[in-house]
Amino acid sequence: MTEKVEWAKENGIKQIADLKDVFLNETRSWFIKYLETTLDAGFSRVFQEKGKESKVIAGREMAHAIHIAVTLSHLKNANEWLENLRRALDSESEGLVETIDRLKKNIYSSLLEHIDSVAVALENRA
Repeated sequence: MTEKVEWAKENGIKQIADLKDVFLNETRSWFIKYLETTLDAGFSRVFQEKGKESKVIAGREMAHAIHIAVTLSHLKNANEWLENLRRALDSESEGLVETIDRLKKNIYSSLLEHIDSVAVALENRA
């Protein structure tokens, strides 16, 4: 019994901290991959739906504008998360810094590419 108590005091806290670090690194890695995939395929589709504008009923157009506004909010949150992550990284994480910078460029490119949809969404949101 004392062996278990001693293990919990000495190794348990270190193992919990190590497990936390592994978990954070894995979830961060997963989310970065998710962002890459979503920015390449998912978010661009939200903006492209606007092309059917002439046949759109006013309510559907408003719903689409709201959807774009929500998407913009998600992009803003992702950009802030990336910025916080970049600030927290040390100098040994050069590859991750490059990935973060590329993702931030993709966010900006997506917004610039679809600036007209963004403007309509913001106008309807106000």
